[in-house]
Amino acid sequence: DLWQQDGRLALGCDSENAGDMVDGVRAAALFAGLAKERDLDPTVFGAHDALELLTIRGAQALGIADRVGSIEVGKQADIVVHDRSRVEWIPPSPDPVLQLIWGSDGRSVRDVYVAGTKVVADSRLTTVDVDSLVDDAVAAGTALRQRSGIPDVSRWPRR
Repeated sequence: DLWQQDGRLALGCDSENAGDMVDGVRAAALFAGLAKERDLDPTVFGAHDALELLTIRGAQALGIADRVGSIEVGKQADIVVHDRSRVEWIPPSPDPVLQLIWGSDGRSVRDVYVAGTKVVADSRLTTVDVDSLVDDAVAAGTALRQRSGIPDVSRWPRR
């Protein structure tokens, strides 16, 4: 209803408590799918609408569209580049927005620039020592499980 009445609306991810995946493209696909299902009308909301909620309409909803949300002179150079040679982009669509929202996700991100600074290069973070972070996370997870006394067993397969 908020979308149909041209209300301020944004999409984003700020927590991993709903599936351990912080991925705006996946959130956009989920939102677009739910919007279509709500009224049983596939024309109500689409991939292009969802991308706008991640970008310019999201920035407008937050009151910062003068600085971010679109590629324009005078705005921060926040850009995400997807690798369209990956299998989810094949065959190439004449409409890459449809392919991005319905067929891809963050795994095809190749480069990211935030305020003009490259923070992801060739799918690797440039601002974080990922290997060290992984080692720390594994050690912290192991220590937490040991302190909790919860057995480290899988609940699958169920018998």
